[in-house]
Amino acid sequence: MRLLRFLYLNVYAFLLLASGAACILLPRELFYIIVKFLLAGLLIAMAISLFSKWSVNIRIIKVLALRNRKEMRFDTFKKFNKTFCGMLLISYTLYELRKTDNYSYLSNKELKNIKNIVFGKIPVGARRRKRAGY
Repeated sequence: MRLLRFLYLNVYAFLLLASGAACILLPRELFYIIVKFLLAGLLIAMAISLFSKWSVNIRIIKVLALRNRKEMRFDTFKKFNKTFCGMLLISYTLYELRKTDNYSYLSNKELKNIKNIVFGKIPVGARRRKRAGY
């Protein structure tokens, strides 16, 4: 079970590690050698930084599970719902609490917030106006 949790929560770190290794297999021209090793080093360094946050992730899961064991408090998930790694933490925490049906509510709520930021809040009864072009 712990191995599966480690694999699930570090999916993005494994993807970065694999893409860094794939960069090394690019063609061998002189200019590309320098660029590919810089890119591979950057990707592998990012993967290592994600792997190093494993103990923090476990602590976050424990804290979220303790806060939401009796009653769901959606405000506790707000901080982690903005990144992909945070969404993995949320989904695993809800899986441990046996409340996976609440994940769709959290993801829909976050999508609405993103739409409001991108498109601006449009009142419910508002109509779009045609603008005269010059």
